[in-house]
Amino acid sequence: MRKKILVAVAILMTSGLAYADRDGILLSAGFGLGGNKLIYVNEEENVDLDASWGGAFQLKLGGIISHQHAVYLHFQNSLFSFQETSSRDEFAAFTGFSGLGYTYFANPTIGSPYIEASIGRAAFVAIESASTSNNNSPFMQAAQGSTF
Repeated sequence: MRKKILVAVAILMTSGLAYADRDGILLSAGFGLGGNKLIYVNEEENVDLDASWGGAFQLKLGGIISHQHAVYLHFQNSLFSFQETSSRDEFAAFTGFSGLGYTYFANPTIGSPYIEASIGRAAFVAIESASTSNNNSPFMQAAQGSTF
């Protein structure tokens, strides 16, 4: 836990440098790798899935209103593959978010801490592999909802 707090503080202290010049257009993009663990729960059973690695992408496109305020379109997507622990069925999962974002910078100077908030629509889509033998898999579905 202590290590996670130190990493968060280090990111917070250096993250303002990404927005060093706060005038005009805001364009931010990021790519990365990450791990994910998923447990599917319904009325009949809990299905535990092996953790896996996947790719992630984030894009922000908008404008800087003043030296302390930014408004932008926010897109964030991830693609992962999973394998069910008991049956070893494989499937791919896509998570996505699109919405409107706002950033408040604590100070108008370079390197200041900031707070971000986004509101929009999120989606989770799981696609079962064609090689699986179970046609009644609970993962052949999609879910959408709002996030804050």
